[in-house]
Amino acid sequence: MRFCLDIVWIEGGMIVGAAEAVCPMPGTPDAELPTYSSPVGVRYVLEVPAGWLATHGYGAGTPVEINLSDPPAD
Repeated sequence: MRFCLDIVWIEGGMIVGAAEAVCPMPGTPDAELPTYSSPVGVRYVLEVPAGWLATHGYGAGTPVEINLSDPPAD
């Protein structure tokens, strides 16, 4: 990736955890890069610009509604 992200783990209609301000590490060998895992098994992962969670006051326990319906046809 080329920019910093917040990685948000979502399960059961709420945020269950997040890795905030995950940034690229140019020149770091793949084997030395950190990995980020959800604290529990989740169905959804959302990546947003770094700082988004803090800006919006979201974190573990915040309710989330996900609507995956198809958009209306033009």
